[in-house]
Amino acid sequence: MRWMRRPITSSIRRRNRRNVPNSGIVRRMIVMKQTGMNLMERVGRHAGSWPRMLTALMILAVWCGCGKDDATGPVGSGGNREVLLGIDKGVKNIRVAAGDNWSAFVSPDSKWVWIDGPDSGQKEGRITVGYKANGVFPRMAALVIRSGAIRDTIFLKQYGKTPVLEFVSGRAEVAGTEGRKKFEITTNLPLSLAGKVKFSVTEGGKPADWITDCKIENDLKTLSCHIGESRSATPRQAILTISFTDEWGTVYDSECFVSQAVIGGSSQTRAVTFGDLRGMVAGADGSCFIEEDIALEGIVVSDCGNANVAANPNLTAIKIDYSENARTIYLQSADGVYGVCLKTTSEEVNTLRRYDRLKLWLKGLTLRKDADPERYTLSGVGYSNLMTVTGGSASDVLLKERSVADLTDADLYTFVTLKACEIPIREGGLTPINEGYASVYGAGRIDCYPRLIRDEKGGCMFLLTNVGCGFRRDGTDLPAGSGSISGVIVHETFSRFEEDGDIGRYQIRPLERDDIALNANSGGGFSRLIAEWNLPRIAGNVVSPGYGAGTITHTSGKTIYASSDYSLSGPITGKVEVDNKGSVPEGGFSNANWWDKANDCGEGWVIGFSTRGIASGRLSMQFATVNLAVGAPRYWVAEWSDHGLKSGAWNIVREYTVPDIAQWSNTLLTQLPGHKNVNIDLPSEMLGKDAVYVRLRAARNSAGTASSYDGSTIVNGAANTLSYVAVRYDK
Repeated sequence: MRWMRRPITSSIRRRNRRNVPNSGIVRRMIVMKQTGMNLMERVGRHAGSWPRMLTALMILAVWCGCGKDDATGPVGSGGNREVLLGIDKGVKNIRVAAGDNWSAFVSPDSKWVWIDGPDSGQKEGRITVGYKANGVFPRMAALVIRSGAIRDTIFLKQYGKTPVLEFVSGRAEVAGTEGRKKFEITTNLPLSLAGKVKFSVTEGGKPADWITDCKIENDLKTLSCHIGESRSATPRQAILTISFTDEWGTVYDSECFVSQAVIGGSSQTRAVTFGDLRGMVAGADGSCFIEEDIALEGIVVSDCGNANVAANPNLTAIKIDYSENARTIYLQSADGVYGVCLKTTSEEVNTLRRYDRLKLWLKGLTLRKDADPERYTLSGVGYSNLMTVTGGSASDVLLKERSVADLTDADLYTFVTLKACEIPIREGGLTPINEGYASVYGAGRIDCYPRLIRDEKGGCMFLLTNVGCGFRRDGTDLPAGSGSISGVIVHETFSRFEEDGDIGRYQIRPLERDDIALNANSGGGFSRLIAEWNLPRIAGNVVSPGYGAGTITHTSGKTIYASSDYSLSGPITGKVEVDNKGSVPEGGFSNANWWDKANDCGEGWVIGFSTRGIASGRLSMQFATVNLAVGAPRYWVAEWSDHGLKSGAWNIVREYTVPDIAQWSNTLLTQLPGHKNVNIDLPSEMLGKDAVYVRLRAARNSAGTASSYDGSTIVNGAANTLSYVAVRYDK
């Protein structure tokens, strides 16, 4: 027989409570003991006559004196009324004896156990019980035996797996303001048993009325409770208990010690404006510790629990601090003019929802002012700093519409809608990376990707999406048209695109998929494609576009070949056999010859197309690129001409850099497990021509190494790849 193991965690206490029915012989035997009435008198009173009493006594005598060869030992009201069954399927023999006819049945709701043979007899007999293997928790059924007016019950108890129900943390702190708090739970209970999970809250041994309305949520992973506002001058504590009782009556419970902070500030607290706050640091940058009893009021434009609020920084090349996003709040002034970034002392403190109106006690916080761009951060925000929190709605937030060129430093940490935008590199999801370097596959090497966006005025910036964001790569194709993109304006760096991390003055972080309100089709957009290369259509060492007319060749004349990229739109499952870590085997095209040693100059890609008939409009090119091996060119230049020859004059447009693909054995923070987005604005002189060419050339003989960003010369044989190229003009 297998014995059920005790719960494996010390925070769970198991209590055995036997549910004994108070009916028939069992109930009356208990009464006999309580009153001191002798056995014969009580049995006689129950039976009503000596013949019935004799029948009862014979049942008792036989159940108490089962032979040693009986599998169960003595059973019945005079002995052990519980029969233990092993976890595997099997049979159990139970001996029955009576002075008259008897019959038996199993409780009809127990489908896992049955009487395997005769269910009745006369005087002495045997019942064989069959039962199924138990893959769930300990369970119990009732075997009822009747003889005349006498009825007795035997409880058939089968072992099973040990229930687990516990709080992830045995301690929690909550704000003094009214709101809801979520407590994480670990359990192996199925959702079907959620209704059997019970809750209780006590304070000093008495019921606590400030923690109420507890609900199981998130597939039994979370307990959500309403927290009442504290009116106490001192912290208060309560014990929150969750429990589950199995069919044996065994109770499994877990406790969480909940402490509620006092609300900071007083009637003497003075309110300050966002302008006042910005003036507290006199220099271009610096910080100050706030000792005044002052408060700031504003509207929250971020959302606790949202995975796309802020960057989670790399602590090392292979470890990420995932708490940074969870500890970040953006607070905007009621008029929408200014915003400030709040950093809480822990993830648990951030319970603020989008559109909440917050009165923040500033005493004890540190204000930091950063320059270029000018931005403000308040750190050290704890529960006591949350003076009042009132729920709001989207209508409370002033609509701020901007073009990219119109953004100013005052817009940082506010919620802005960018008008007439598009995502020009439209393949893959919002995070087209090698997922083997991200958390889905258990790695902590990259957690964010910048997607290029443009607007109809020629503005260009990046849309930031964290890997933990659910809509980043869910199988939905990127929209091809234009529309609006809304989100919080931030300033962040990204060293995997540029060594110094500089990817522009501003970026935008949408909070949900609907914030990216672009048309699915390109027909209504502000730009028109001239040519688009989104797959390696290679013939005669020339890459042809999937849309429009044009060519891509290589100045070396050496072979162009198909190569992989990470343009799978998803969904990403974490299983290589399903999503291949986001990789598409032939999603790009490559060449491995980048330095002409004879002429001491760089080789390049040559993209040819026509602008005939286009007399006006803004011309541009967008592409995604990466070095597939360490040793390919680091520094590049984009040039144009109307001849397309390797020799001859080319006009410089701009320089740019290309990162190396991430190396698993020694990942550098400047290496990218994906392809970099690049935008090139082309000069108007290229318009109205039958044929024009853009050359992407290695600007100098410099490449990275396995341990450094540059410092080596180019290695011919180390490939550069393009996974997407588009030439377009804005109407």
